Amino acid sequence: MRVVDDAQEMQRHSKKSTASNRLGGSDLRVLRDNMSEMNSRVSNSGNKRDSIESSTSGATYASNKRARARKRIEQLQKEMDEVEARQSSAGGDMMQVLVFMREEADRRAETEDRRRREDREARLAAERQERDERESIRRDEAAAAVAIRLQEMELNRALREEQNKKEAAVAAETRLRYEERLERSRAEARERHEQLM
Repeated sequence: MRVVDDAQEMQRHSKKSTASNRLGGSDLRVLRDNMSEMNSRVSNSGNKRDSIESSTSGATYASNKRARARKRIEQLQKEMDEVEARQSSAGGDMMQVLVFMREEADRRAETEDRRRREDREARLAAERQERDERESIRRDEAAAAVAIRLQEMELNRALREEQNKKEAAVAAETRLRYEERLERSRAEARERHEQLM
């Protein structure tokens, strides 16, 4: 197809122009497509006088040229419509691919956000549970320490009371013995005094 070939050739030679200033800015592709008709016209222009057949053939040539031009224009239009249809279909497919990729990227981003949020919540819950466990252990240890301290204080108080009782008993016994010795000494002193009298 001429249009596809022209498009591919323009892509390969994108820096080159399709028009010529020497030909009045005409499209060189039109000149290429009508080269055979132009050559036949140049060959006929060598005769000094046109005959009746040449005038008739000229009219026929002009009609044929117009018919070929219309046919060529219709063919070009058909090829352009086909190219546009293919481009539109390719563009639609590309748009579907882009939409799918966008939706897939959004889905992955949403999944990743949900996973990060769940991980953060699980981490916070684990930290909160660990903190509660540490606080419970600390309270239990503090309560145990207080209980041990109270028990030690009670034991010390009981020991002090027992020691005080022992000391009081010893003191009472010592006082009693002292008083007994004192009483015996007085009795002996009275006896000696009476003997002396």
